[in-house]
Amino acid sequence: MNRPSSPLLYGLLVIVYFSFISFISHIPGEQLQRVDVQIWDKLAHVLLYMPLGFIFALMLRARDMEKATPSPKHAVNRAWRIGFAVLFFAGLATIDECHQYFVPSRTASFLDGVADVVGGLLGMLCEKLRHDRFRSRDLPGS
Repeated sequence: MNRPSSPLLYGLLVIVYFSFISFISHIPGEQLQRVDVQIWDKLAHVLLYMPLGFIFALMLRARDMEKATPSPKHAVNRAWRIGFAVLFFAGLATIDECHQYFVPSRTASFLDGVADVVGGLLGMLCEKLRHDRFRSRDLPGS
């Protein structure tokens, strides 16, 4: 458990980072700089959730590394991981948007939630690309 690749450590980082997102969501709207272009607002949501997705993917990878043998059902495992991630990020986005409903001058938005899920999934994709790149570099003959 003291290893840096502990799923518990990454799980705690997910909680800490989502707490940071919740803190930002608690800032009243009149204290935020208004963005007149809607695409920039969605881009901000995507960029805010990408690190969360990256850390979440690290947590899942660390959990897999703790298993003695990899699962022979790789395609099923991948589908489960993507489905679980979509539900996980949708749940966090729902919590975040519902919280914003009660913050002065803030609104809850379905499209913001969609942007949050996309950001989380893109963060997971970035971690996978990073992992594959380092793994291919470590293979003999590369």
